Amino acid sequence: MTESFIEMGKIVAPHGIRGEVKIDSNCNPVDFATYAPFYDKNGQKLDVLVKRIAKNQVIAIVNNIHDRNDAELLRGTKLFVSRKSLPDLKQNEYYVCDLLNMSVFENALQIGVVKDVQNYGASDILFIQKENKEELLLAMSPETIQKVDVEARKIWVNIPDEIEAENEN
Repeated sequence: MTESFIEMGKIVAPHGIRGEVKIDSNCNPVDFATYAPFYDKNGQKLDVLVKRIAKNQVIAIVNNIHDRNDAELLRGTKLFVSRKSLPDLKQNEYYVCDLLNMSVFENALQIGVVKDVQNYGASDILFIQKENKEELLLAMSPETIQKVDVEARKIWVNIPDEIEAENEN
């Protein structure tokens, strides 16, 4: 897929015997259907009919499949949407896909690269792979994030003293 498409979810398993699938959504599962239409990695349009949300997963029928065996063949399929179908971002909001592989700097020194972004409830957490291959977890808060330049693919951070002290031990 090109940069004009963004991964919004992945079919992880069939659900039941009537061809439904479980989708791990990269957005709030309740909002998943609002980003349609969906496409596979080859750019083929997929007909995704959301049936319900269960255990934080989207339960859907894809391409009018109504058989568990056929649904099993969809396991692992990534679902993409056109970037144009996504809402405009507010200031200091970013799509995770735009943050991945960004270079991270503290002052003028590059400290690593963003390898993942997760949210466990309180805030988004940057998983930064440091130059020495160690991992640094840093909350995306006004105290730690000084500047994000999406075009230049760089993030400038301020690492709190507590984290610096942990890394010295």
